[in-house]
Amino acid sequence: MEKCNRNKELFSQSRQMIYDSIMSSPGIHLRKLSRMLKISKTTVSYHLRWLERQEYIFHNSYGNYHQYYSSDVGSKEAVMLSFLRKTTSRIIILFLLNHPYASQVDISRSIGKHPTTVEFYLKKLLEHEIIKHLSVVNKKIFYDENETIMECIPEGNGCFYTLVDPFFTCALMKKYKLIF
Repeated sequence: MEKCNRNKELFSQSRQMIYDSIMSSPGIHLRKLSRMLKISKTTVSYHLRWLERQEYIFHNSYGNYHQYYSSDVGSKEAVMLSFLRKTTSRIIILFLLNHPYASQVDISRSIGKHPTTVEFYLKKLLEHEIIKHLSVVNKKIFYDENETIMECIPEGNGCFYTLVDPFFTCALMKKYKLIF
């Protein structure tokens, strides 16, 4: 793992272990760091604040949930990693990697989740531009009202979802060795 050298005299062993854990598990949260390293949450929190002030790391907040990333992780990567850490959204993303142009019903049936649950996660993924919504009319896929993307195989008309950037998703999973 990369060592932080800027302020060597200020870098404790605990802080280095926390930083190394964030480097190897981007998007990790406080409680998991505390359990994994067997360091109290208060101590981990103290070191996380220090690391943030020194700009070694940053965090994204989702409600009361903070996920920590090294400063070399881009914001687009951080958003995607956040979704890949959550079981249901990860399953949906993996499903869409293997089945582009899937409907909510297809996703729901295939992953064994209630349609309302799938709808909740699809909305979150849409909000963060991880997936996009496509319309199918007369076997033509439309991204918006005027632009026909392609003739398609899906039966019937309706709403389908696909990943905005499947290549980015795969590259990110490979980079961080995310195999599920």
